Amino acid sequence: MSDRVLPRVIALNEDFLLDKAANRLWDSEVIADDTSTFAPLWWFVGAHGGAGTTTLATLLAPAGDAGHSWPVHEENRVCVVVAKASVPSLEKAHQVLLQGQQQVETVDVIGVVVVAETPGKYPNLVKNKIDVLRPLTTVWELEYLSDLRLVEVDKLGMWLPGDVVDTTRRGRKVSVIERVPVSVARLGEEIVAAVLGDDFMVDVPSELGFSSNKEDKEGEE
Repeated sequence: MSDRVLPRVIALNEDFLLDKAANRLWDSEVIADDTSTFAPLWWFVGAHGGAGTTTLATLLAPAGDAGHSWPVHEENRVCVVVAKASVPSLEKAHQVLLQGQQQVETVDVIGVVVVAETPGKYPNLVKNKIDVLRPLTTVWELEYLSDLRLVEVDKLGMWLPGDVVDTTRRGRKVSVIERVPVSVARLGEEIVAAVLGDDFMVDVPSELGFSSNKEDKEGEE
């Protein structure tokens, strides 16, 4: 479990909180050398409808899609909350994060992924909401990826730990069907490192479209 210092307990809005999953979400027989049968290393948990958990879990092979529930019956119960970069969505993410940290003892919430809804910079109100989350956990910010809106989820490419990420201009133009976007691969690298340790972190430059406060949080500890 995380050794992060938790904030003082505050009253949570019941309308924003998530239920615990009633049953196991992953029930697949493990087949050697077939990574699609392996239990997820972590779970994306949506703070609201349409957060993007299914898309992210499809793009990043080690991840599972918990939808809008806490995966309390799973072998691995590491969770990453996902929310769109809007004020209402981030307010829900704040509540869900605190719920996971304070009320759901069987899960370990290691961060929040904020997914941009539009290209360009965030409005100040959105930035302020993100800043509220930073002292509480690692925040990963993912750029707006228009190509993901043009392809069916089951046709998207998939990233595996150790995959070589082409950060050249040519590589960044490869279809999302053939290869995951650089910013998503970078996200996968950092989450795997957070779960398994920095020895698993592949040296991928901090490309446009991705940022986190992971290094800042490590410096504070």
